[in-house]
Amino acid sequence: MLNEDKIKLMTSMAMFAKKNGKAMNAGKNYFKSDYVSRQMIRGFFNYTISCMAVLFIWLLYSMEQFLSTLSFEGMIGLIRNFVMYYIIGLAVYMGLVHTVYSRRYDYAAKNIRLYTAKLKHLDKRYDYHSRSRTLAKEDRRV
Repeated sequence: MLNEDKIKLMTSMAMFAKKNGKAMNAGKNYFKSDYVSRQMIRGFFNYTISCMAVLFIWLLYSMEQFLSTLSFEGMIGLIRNFVMYYIIGLAVYMGLVHTVYSRRYDYAAKNIRLYTAKLKHLDKRYDYHSRSRTLAKEDRRV
């Protein structure tokens, strides 16, 4: 015999898992520090590659001016400015990456706790119904 409460609970759990399943993967596969540090390492490499691409495009764009005014002091000044902007930008970007992925992990952990609570509730419902059936069968035999 079908129990409508269990069907509704299982349907809501399936919809919850479908909606939040991808987001919950972060919370169940990693510890928070591992997940955030992994994303920060990826962010470091992405930022560095992006900066190198921007530098290359800038060099191509201003090649004529760069070669016509080439001097050692000017070169040192350009390198110093680039390194300074790179480090400041990297610090800001790493702070943003840390904040975003920490919040994503917390959101995933919260969803996992909700899903686990729903699973426990469903398990209690099954346990309650199986116990009541067992008790009902025992009463019939007497």
